[in-house]
Amino acid sequence: MTMKKDIKGAVFLFFVAVVTAFILNHVSPFGIAVYGQWQKSDGVVNAVSKAKDMNASIEINNPEM
Repeated sequence: MTMKKDIKGAVFLFFVAVVTAFILNHVSPFGIAVYGQWQKSDGVVNAVSKAKDMNASIEINNPEM
């Protein structure tokens, strides 16, 4: 019975941590974009940014470097 209680507690803590991380990322002005658009020809992600002063001219041309 104690093992089930421990597993349920661990799953609950994991769920709370994931939800908290997504909420803090959403609220932060410098949060990481969760969704974006892949350009398959270039291999570049055009992420939607919350920052208004983003420099759109910077690209990663070779992601394997």
